[in-house]
Amino acid sequence: MPDHFLDHAVVSRATEALCKHIAEKKRERRGRRLLEDEPETVLVQLALSQMPRRARHKPYRIPVPHPFLGYGEDPRICIICKQDTVAKLKESVVGQYGLKVEKILGLSTLRTDYKRFEKRRELLAEFDLFLADDRILPMLAKACGKIFFKAKKHPLPIRVRQKAPKLARDIAAVRDSTFLHISQGPCIALRVGHTALTAEQISENIRAVIPAAVDRIPRKWRNIVSIHVKAASTASLPIYMQG
Repeated sequence: MPDHFLDHAVVSRATEALCKHIAEKKRERRGRRLLEDEPETVLVQLALSQMPRRARHKPYRIPVPHPFLGYGEDPRICIICKQDTVAKLKESVVGQYGLKVEKILGLSTLRTDYKRFEKRRELLAEFDLFLADDRILPMLAKACGKIFFKAKKHPLPIRVRQKAPKLARDIAAVRDSTFLHISQGPCIALRVGHTALTAEQISENIRAVIPAAVDRIPRKWRNIVSIHVKAASTASLPIYMQG
């Protein structure tokens, strides 16, 4: 996938400036806070000249060279599946293959035990990554509620009907990727890391993610007006402008 439209030096300078700014603000706050700040998520924002004609409900998976879920620790994983699949999945993947799959949650249990907003919020905070049996994915928007989607932790699809070693490889692949969601809007945002990574690691993630993402967007580079990198507490820094 060509990335010759992306200037690697510009990406590196922008990422270094972003990380330097966040580090300076963190040092200023350190004397006023008892608890250490959590790392900030770093995003790239792609502005489009033409909005996609239709949204795509299933996101595209894009591998990253420096995985960033879990902030340096193995991310905690919850799998949501059909109720009759819970026992089999617990036996095959929980505590196996070096994966930190800590909960297998049946859809019926999700609907009953996590019906209240407070319970869903507790569940959301407990895990870094939510996966779901691809057969029940359309049912999860209502069962999980808007809170999962606002936090960008909505369950990602995975095919659970396969042998344990292959399933474990697929779980690891999802864990070590970011995801492109195509909506009917003029802007697309992708997570590319967090500030616990080095600036160079974030830059390498951006250089890997952008060409793969653009390749999935209608009209590809012709549709990209600009690309910016930002974190929650920073302004957007341009790394590409259409000539």
